[in-house]
Amino acid sequence: MNTFIRLSALCGCALAVQLAAAQTVMGRVVDEGGQPLPYSNVVALSLPDSAFVSGVMTQDDGTFTLDTKGKGRLLRFSSLGYKTVYADRKEDMGTVR
Repeated sequence: MNTFIRLSALCGCALAVQLAAAQTVMGRVVDEGGQPLPYSNVVALSLPDSAFVSGVMTQDDGTFTLDTKGKGRLLRFSSLGYKTVYADRKEDMGTVR
């Protein structure tokens, strides 16, 4: 019985790690007027050292999909001529201005 409990706990931990390892973040980057910002940089950074985890550029309509691999608690949005924006990671970032 004790072995069964340990095996069940081990399987549960392995499943939780695998689910956390594949997190996709989606959203849309727009300017102050609501116009899409194509080719903006979206970068996932780890905390506390702000090390690069992964990054993408937005599409023509300002949308992006970023695989953070379960890391990257902080997102950085930047585009030439605009102020850089930092935000906590959520699965659906919605519209980022």
